[in-house]
Amino acid sequence: MVGSRTITSSSSAGARSRQLSIDGQRPGPALDIARLVGRRVLLAEDNLINQTVARKMLSSLGMQVQVASNGLDAVKAVQRANQCPQQQPATTEGATAAAVVHEQPQGGSSQQEFSIVLMDMSMPVMGGVEATRMLRQQRYTLPIVAMTANASEKDQDECQTAGMNGFLSKPVLRDQLARAILAALQPVDNNAAGQ
Repeated sequence: MVGSRTITSSSSAGARSRQLSIDGQRPGPALDIARLVGRRVLLAEDNLINQTVARKMLSSLGMQVQVASNGLDAVKAVQRANQCPQQQPATTEGATAAAVVHEQPQGGSSQQEFSIVLMDMSMPVMGGVEATRMLRQQRYTLPIVAMTANASEKDQDECQTAGMNGFLSKPVLRDQLARAILAALQPVDNNAAGQ
């Protein structure tokens, strides 16, 4: 949202005020930005200008941002940083399958996990849809939100089918971004609160 103004109108029933945004749309409910402060976000975006704009918006929300310039780099970053999902050992008589899916980073300490991934659809090396499919096949459950210039219903369906949790059409405004991230994190936060 660009900004807002409070408009006071008078009538025989008395004065009342209402808030309109400068672009003419009513503002949504108040954002609980405090829920985003300190969270790590992986921004998978190949365009340098889009990286800069998104990084500034995310930083202004109090988030820590790491950038991957293509889908393959995004997959590798998630594998390095997020706790590796474990496969249940398959036991057969006299044999067991390895339980570890991914190697831990060298040095024994892992990076802080990402809370969410913002994924462009069209990137070199590997696109966001393919990267999302790969992460979901590897049992990563962190929220992934498409942030893309591809805005058709077909694109939205493709993202959802791949396992993305949300969809934003570029250009994205700060409040839209915050709302999408908060919505994608809500099930994760609810699950953590219930444990």
